[in-house]
Amino acid sequence: MASRDVHTSEFFQRKVDELVRKYDRITEPNAVLQAILQDPESMRSLVDAVQRQASLVRHRSRNVEDAEITVFDNALMILSNGGHDTQDVGALELYLAEYLGVCTFSPIAHAKQALHDYDILQDTVTRATASPSITDEATATEEQPQTPEQALKTHVQDNEHSRRLQHILPPRPPPTLEEIRRREQVERLMQMYEKAKAEYSKKDPEDIDISLAKYFRDTSENTLHFLRVNDMSDHPLIPDIENSFERAKGKAAQLAGRGRHFDEPRATTSTHNHPSKKRRGRRHRYREVDSYRPGKQ
Repeated sequence: MASRDVHTSEFFQRKVDELVRKYDRITEPNAVLQAILQDPESMRSLVDAVQRQASLVRHRSRNVEDAEITVFDNALMILSNGGHDTQDVGALELYLAEYLGVCTFSPIAHAKQALHDYDILQDTVTRATASPSITDEATATEEQPQTPEQALKTHVQDNEHSRRLQHILPPRPPPTLEEIRRREQVERLMQMYEKAKAEYSKKDPEDIDISLAKYFRDTSENTLHFLRVNDMSDHPLIPDIENSFERAKGKAAQLAGRGRHFDEPRATTSTHNHPSKKRRGRRHRYREVDSYRPGKQ
């Protein structure tokens, strides 16, 4: 029995380590998280949700055999430094992906809606579970005379609460096997694309060889194709991937030799001194140089 517990504990810790490595290497937020961080309301909702989850985990047994926390809980606590750094990029992306089901290929609107729904639920639960003393205190406060500004603020808050209650959505159905496979494939493609982009970008343009240019071009093209045929044409990274594809395609064509004749007239012009060519346009100069034949006057 003891050996079985040890095996379970080791397996649990191994899965936690895998998750921590996966999200700890993230230094820049993906497009979905970036959009959330740029929206103050969505950012507040996400950080509050992570803080709330960390608080729950702190009040549960960390013993694996008690089965009170998951590998995701454990990884979240490590990435967020015990729940004290809930704005860590890795912790935020883990929460989005593993708790809310929002991944790198999810539409930004879907991610914000998921946070909004969660925020509504927490607001509803908080109001429903308020202690009698708090309720009595709130009632006593309401009985006191209010200034016009306070009355307006209370009216707006009540209307907002009513509006939120009317828009509580039923829980989303769990993802199908096909959706899970597609999500995993997108994640793999995105990892390959980011790796290829990093390798390509860290090189000076003069140091990029044709194999790297082709690798970046093909990786970008494959990622674009997969997103488009799987109805993800609104993915926030598509403009960036399209730009990468065009850059890499142009560089690969240049290194393969196509277009290099545009550089030849410079050397040829310096060898054959034709003053009239200096006054002509570049297009005419190329044509005249290309038509030159040795021995002809």
